Amino acid sequence: MVAQSGIQGQGWSRAGAHNIAGVSFQVAVTASLILDGRAGVLPLARATPEGFEDIDVEFRDETRALVQVKERSPSTVFGRSDFVKGLTNKAAVLEEDSDCRFVLATNAELGGGLSATGWGQTLSQRLPSDEVDKLATLLEGSFDHPYEILARSHIVRVERSVVEENRRDFARIPDLHPSIAALAYAQLIEQVTEVAIRQRYATPETAEWIASSAIDALVKRLLEVVDVDSLDEAVTAGIVEPLDFNLKADLSPNDFLAGVDVLPSHIGADLDLPRPTELDALVDALQERHSALLTGPSGAGKSALLWRTARRQAGHVRPYRLLRLLREDVPTLSRWIRLQEPSKSYPLLICGDNLGRPDTAGWTAIAREFIDHPGVLLLGACREEDYHPELAIGRTTVVDPKLDRDLATSIGATLANSQVPTVLDIDEAFEASEGLLMEFLSMLLTGQRLQQVVEQQVAARLTEERATEREIFRYVATAHAAGVPLPADVLTALIPDKDLTGALALLDREHILISDDASRWQGLHELRSAIARDYIHRFPPPTAGTTIAHLVKHLPARQASRVIEAYARLDSDLEPAAKVVAEILNSGNVNPQDGTLLVTSLAMADAFRHARECLHIVEDLRPDSIDPAAALLFAYSERFAGVSFDSLKGIGPGFAYLAEMAAALPPRPTSLRDLCLRDLASATVLDIATRGTADQAITWLESLEGSDAIPAVSIEELWEHFSEASLKVTARLSATLRALAIVVDAESFDELFGSFDDRLSRLSNDLPDCVGICSLDESDGKVVTLRLLVPDDESLLNDWCSETCRLILNLFPEADIAEVTVVTPQGDRYSVHNFEPGHKRIPRSNLPRSPETAVNANFLRAGRLLLASKYWTEPIRILANTSRQLLELQNDAVSWLINPRHNTRRRREATKLASNLGVQLAGAPKEPVADGVAEGGKSALEAMSDALTVVRDIAAKETPEGRDLRSLGYRCRGAVERLAEARRSNLPSLSTVGDPFPDSLDDMLTLLADVLLASVEHPALVKRLRRHGSESWVEVARRFVNEAATLGYQTEREALEEALATTEADFEIRQVVRPDLKSVRLLTDWWVILVPAEGSTSAEGDEPAPLPFFERLPADMAEQLAFRTFLVFGAAGRLLPLHAVKLGGSRVWPANEEDLSTIALGLDMEVMESTHLQVWDLFAAELVKASRAASLLRRRQQAGLNADQDDFMRQLASARKAAQECHPLLHSEANLLLERVEHEASSDIATLAEEMYRSLTHEELSEDLTAMLALRVGALSIDI
Repeated sequence: MVAQSGIQGQGWSRAGAHNIAGVSFQVAVTASLILDGRAGVLPLARATPEGFEDIDVEFRDETRALVQVKERSPSTVFGRSDFVKGLTNKAAVLEEDSDCRFVLATNAELGGGLSATGWGQTLSQRLPSDEVDKLATLLEGSFDHPYEILARSHIVRVERSVVEENRRDFARIPDLHPSIAALAYAQLIEQVTEVAIRQRYATPETAEWIASSAIDALVKRLLEVVDVDSLDEAVTAGIVEPLDFNLKADLSPNDFLAGVDVLPSHIGADLDLPRPTELDALVDALQERHSALLTGPSGAGKSALLWRTARRQAGHVRPYRLLRLLREDVPTLSRWIRLQEPSKSYPLLICGDNLGRPDTAGWTAIAREFIDHPGVLLLGACREEDYHPELAIGRTTVVDPKLDRDLATSIGATLANSQVPTVLDIDEAFEASEGLLMEFLSMLLTGQRLQQVVEQQVAARLTEERATEREIFRYVATAHAAGVPLPADVLTALIPDKDLTGALALLDREHILISDDASRWQGLHELRSAIARDYIHRFPPPTAGTTIAHLVKHLPARQASRVIEAYARLDSDLEPAAKVVAEILNSGNVNPQDGTLLVTSLAMADAFRHARECLHIVEDLRPDSIDPAAALLFAYSERFAGVSFDSLKGIGPGFAYLAEMAAALPPRPTSLRDLCLRDLASATVLDIATRGTADQAITWLESLEGSDAIPAVSIEELWEHFSEASLKVTARLSATLRALAIVVDAESFDELFGSFDDRLSRLSNDLPDCVGICSLDESDGKVVTLRLLVPDDESLLNDWCSETCRLILNLFPEADIAEVTVVTPQGDRYSVHNFEPGHKRIPRSNLPRSPETAVNANFLRAGRLLLASKYWTEPIRILANTSRQLLELQNDAVSWLINPRHNTRRRREATKLASNLGVQLAGAPKEPVADGVAEGGKSALEAMSDALTVVRDIAAKETPEGRDLRSLGYRCRGAVERLAEARRSNLPSLSTVGDPFPDSLDDMLTLLADVLLASVEHPALVKRLRRHGSESWVEVARRFVNEAATLGYQTEREALEEALATTEADFEIRQVVRPDLKSVRLLTDWWVILVPAEGSTSAEGDEPAPLPFFERLPADMAEQLAFRTFLVFGAAGRLLPLHAVKLGGSRVWPANEEDLSTIALGLDMEVMESTHLQVWDLFAAELVKASRAASLLRRRQQAGLNADQDDFMRQLASARKAAQECHPLLHSEANLLLERVEHEASSDIATLAEEMYRSLTHEELSEDLTAMLALRVGALSIDI
């Protein structure tokens, strides 16, 4: 090297290179130019790093070039303005030296009309003349002769793999050993880097350069001092090998993601998944601390990150792969590392996978020796189970890769771009993965890697010396796979006489088991636990059944019952568990709740066994279009539940086919519950019953019903426990004793529970709302009838009366029919428009007890669970696909209804498509069933099936008549409601699947409904419909519906105006659009008659003046306007919460708060806050309750029943307290009303409650009720 001369100091402002570890792109380009000069590719004599430009080069003809190096990311474009900026920065040098060339060397994509020229052409020669003109124009302000400058300017394309190319060029030097070539290149890189650093202190006269002949000098020196055999020692010994990412694995993305041990060749083929966060952390750790260690459970993606990091650094370091490192290999590897002369400018990167195992035992020694060497970078990875602190020596950064939402989304995008199909949606797989990458990929792609890893973990514990670990793993995995963490004390009982501390610590440290404060243990993930459970039991003993039985024996009853049900669903052998349950029950330490849980779990196991056998038959015999759940329900109901379809067989072949299927169902299998109960000791049933409350004891006895294996029970001892029980408990006991055949004859029954008349007397006296009871022998059997006073909360009426009927049938085995009649406080039968909502007359066969229906209920629940998918993705995919295809039919569907010249062929194709979609829905995996979620209501698949069926029927009916049109219209509306109900059932949102129920599907069905219904009312409009220009049939249909709605609303307004014509009060008719409807529907707007409160007779408490107009509406119009027409009052621009009513069928109803809020929103008004009115209404409610209590007291006294004044006095006290909260101006009137009610209990006057109900049934207002309404107005006036 000699000092540079001949170029003046103008433009010399280089700062020199930064002193960082690794080879920079600029240094690699410098080395590449020197190599090209030595090989004669370029006539280059020498190169000056960090001269006037990034690199100054001098050619053999003594001309020069300034090389500007630009490294860019793959997505960056280098444009015209970027080039001009770089060129003008060197204007002084280029203007002074007319032979000096300018070269842009870059790896960027070129834009702005630029293109690479190479060294052989200039931009003037390469670019079109118009592009040269554009560049010259931009250079005019900086150069006197811009065209001349462009005639000596070049753009040279540099590959991103320039470092690898340099290595290969060195290796091609003839007669040069590969190891010497690698070392020579390393020294050249170090030399270039050091010169670049020193240039910051140089001037043009003292700047250092490197001649192209320097390579030969380097090689000569190395050959003189280096022993080639020693240089290759670690490689030939199989300790390390150079990493070559140019080797690409011949493996598809599917096969790679299914599970492999990740190798560098997989990274070379770009098969790994992007993990930018962890990758950046590892690169930073290597730069700053020279050492990084990846840890985590198997399948966390450590190997892929290890090799990806090495590849990312490959251009800046010399990467080597550790093949083995035994302790005896340490001296050899240490010598080899030093012979490579690692430097900060071109360091060695040693990558070791699977550290912590015997074949890498020397890693810690090498790390200690080289952790502070700036030229040695250490990158390792180890499984959680192999980790120990010595692996993270010194300044090592430990990185624990985690799966987060961003990474999951990125993986999903990568898979989508690679067109790799996924089993689950990304969102659902992520939620279920618990942050574990291997579990995530396993659920996403059903990969095999997880199974291989877990089976290896189990296999490592099959030796005798690790038997304790294996036993712990067996029990924990079996429990956890059933969703049950294993308490530590249970684990100790399962593995007695063993110190589990060390084995648990090891399993915890190896990240195979995890615990919460060491009190409960479970596997890392339920998927891993299930794989471990299956592998452990693959070669018995022990069998899975034995393990399950041991768990059941030692777990608390709730967890044990959960284990039984979980493994019943998996068709495991549960006979050992059933026998263990018998042992537990006979132990003398079981309370009735635990006994019930265990026995009912065995009953559920029986249901799973039977349902599984029946489903095999159903799946074989059902037609494709019949849903297996529906087929199972119908077939089972006929075969086992006593439901006959004989009367329906003539409707269609489906019912006949279901009857044949029912006959083919297998009988119920041998009962596990009976197997358990058969081993019960005679005293066990009684012992368990007496360990809890009476209610718990009866639930225990009810769990035994239906089995013929119950041992004999002493009724006398049992009765002692229930002698003081309540009426409801006594009634339940009487029913269960009969069902268990513990009491079989009438004489014994009467001896325990009293005679028939005694029971009648007790029932009527103990039921607080009973006002009469009787028993009659009628043609259809003995009827026990109870008369009950209507309750305060009428919404409870149906359930209350049904439960009372059940009470009657339980307490009276003699009764064939239970009847309940509800009466008003004045003693009349309670009815609303000739309907008695509380009247029940139920035969015993129509009201079976829960234990009697348990077998059927368990079976249907088991069938649903067996058919349910574990995840939502597949059902959602089916729903989303069906929605998309239905929406594609929208234009055709409305065309069938309003276009007389519609395409018949397309209609038939649509019918066929809808039928095929129906088959897909029928066979689709059913929605998952969450634990503890009540069943009932339409499922999402059923709701979609309803929508699909109605569209299919619209397509199939080519000439529908009025009745068909109306029916189809209402079915469309019903389908929309069921879709809304399904949405409310918390369907998950899966980002990669699509919306299962898009709003546009509601819009489509609503439009079809409106067209169908409007066609009935306005057939003439249909005949006049025409398409205009490019108008679609959907747009025509909307125009038609709007026209029909306009006519309909006009007719309704005219009817309202006519009915209101004789009303003297001021009023205004307003139309309100319902905000809760996502799409406009035909005739769904509300009508609001707004009356100003001032001057209205309502202000004095009388009936609102315009109210009678409802009666003047024609019957058909009243029906049409029902629940859409309101009468409301306003004052001072606000709605009053007083006297607001809505038309509903044949009567008016009070408008509720939600109605008023909707109306206020539509009218752009507010509902007046009514503090004093609300307080008054609370008082009035308490007052009526007290009056009802007075009525009840009088009615019971008249019937000769026990009548206690305490309830009346408590309710009266509550009313007095409420009166004190009213405004002082209302106190005197409130006190008068209180005095009246106080005297009701001891007088014959009509009670206020009687008058209230009479006003509802006869629409008559008494004087006091009128006063109360006036006082409501008074309270509101105070608010105003």
